[in-house]
Amino acid sequence: MKRRGLISALAWAGLAGVAGVGLAPSALRAEALAPDAFVRQVSSDVIDAVKADKAIQDGDVGRIRALVDAKVMPHVDFQRMTASSVGPQWRAATPEQQKRMLAEFKTLMVNTYSGALTQVKDQSVVVKPLRAGAGDGT
Repeated sequence: MKRRGLISALAWAGLAGVAGVGLAPSALRAEALAPDAFVRQVSSDVIDAVKADKAIQDGDVGRIRALVDAKVMPHVDFQRMTASSVGPQWRAATPEQQKRMLAEFKTLMVNTYSGALTQVKDQSVVVKPLRAGAGDGT
């Protein structure tokens, strides 16, 4: 994955929250940060942890997954994100089907972040603030 893609992957949870989709309600209450600061903080925490852990740098997938679960996943509302991804069929699915889709979507997200983190070398995080009117429909 290219470096640009890595930052995009790491920032996804935060950006989804900025868009109003996928940010866990508990994270929303706990975080008093502006969206760009939140994305910067989470991304920096993850990259710093990768740089400090030789096992992760050597590709230890278990350690990478544990890092993703600890640093990124608490900020993602999987139910809302999965429902948004599935669309109108979400409501038509049985509770068991929803549970299965939720589990599979979480696995996909963890695998995506884990794969991106195996590529971390000398990256840093740069978050550009949104321009006036961007994302607010004007």
